[in-house]
Amino acid sequence: MRVLIVEPHSDQANALLDFIRSILPTAEIHLATDGLAAYDLFSSLSPDICLIEVILPVQNGWDLIGRIRRHEEDNKKVPATLITLTSIGHAINLAMAKPFSVDYTFDKPLDDQERQRLIAILQK
Repeated sequence: MRVLIVEPHSDQANALLDFIRSILPTAEIHLATDGLAAYDLFSSLSPDICLIEVILPVQNGWDLIGRIRRHEEDNKKVPATLITLTSIGHAINLAMAKPFSVDYTFDKPLDDQERQRLIAILQK
C-alpha cells in the first residue's frame, strides 16, 4: 500500500508519519509539503491513500484534490482514498469536501474517537 501525506508543518507531518507507520508498518509512505510537490508525487506514485491538509503553500489542497481527481479520470485510474485532515473548521471542511469527492474528512486535532475512526479507514 502506498500512502501520501500532504502536510506543510514538519512536526505534524512527522507525527502523522509515525502514526501511520504504527498502523500500516509495511506501507510505502511519502511526504509532500505543498500542493505542487504533492501532485508530482501523486502522479508518479499512484498512492492508494492521500491524507491532505488543505491549507498548503504554492497550491491549496482543494486545487490539489481537483487535479488528483481529474488525473484519475483522464488516466482511467482507480480513485485513491482522499482524506482531508485540516484545522479550517468542521463545517467548511464538510462543505468543501463533497464537490471535490473527498472520501473522508477529519478536523485537527484528532480526538480519541476520530483517531479510532482514522485507524479503521486506514486498515480497510
